[in-house]
Amino acid sequence: MMLSAIGDHKHPAARDFQSSNPDEVLDYVTRNLSPHRMKVSQPGSMSAKLQCFDIISSQIVDIQYGTDVWIEAADLGSNYLIHAGLSGTTHIWSDGQAARIDPSNLHITSPGADSRIHMSPQCRHLAVRIAASAFEEHLTRCMNIPVNRPLVFYPGQQGARELPEAWRQLLRHMIDQSRLVPVLMGDTRVQRHYSMLMLEMLLSNYCNSYS
Repeated sequence: MMLSAIGDHKHPAARDFQSSNPDEVLDYVTRNLSPHRMKVSQPGSMSAKLQCFDIISSQIVDIQYGTDVWIEAADLGSNYLIHAGLSGTTHIWSDGQAARIDPSNLHITSPGADSRIHMSPQCRHLAVRIAASAFEEHLTRCMNIPVNRPLVFYPGQQGARELPEAWRQLLRHMIDQSRLVPVLMGDTRVQRHYSMLMLEMLLSNYCNSYS
């Protein structure tokens, strides 16, 4: 069977974006990740680079601004935002609690949580937005857990120390595959497999209200 005949290919495998215009960057990140406000300390020094990947009900964004930025995230709606640091240290204030995001941890923002983020020029992130409906379906169908209350992740309480590295390696693999074999990674069934792997990894290893 030819790869082009494997299944539906409704999701673009990868999109690249570069800009030194803060307004363009803000608009692009808002459309591809989450609505937010952004303050740039030195607008003339911005050199933003983003790579975006769609996986069923999720979006993966490899993001670096190249300058000092403050971000105030708006309501995520029915979505979760998973932050994984690749370089530098990001500071985040969420619901009144301060935390750091670096390569040693993951930080998950749940729906309804307010957050303020400071990224330095050295910071680079892999940010993943996952729809709440995907988590709820996985809890019900795959883990046989009835969903009767909101799913909340508790930052700073990840259950497995290996989780941050495993998560980054999984995302890197998905990104590499999207570059090498975009037709295969555009297939709905292949994307569903990777989506389930992401959901299982987080629900089973990051402390949450259904742990």
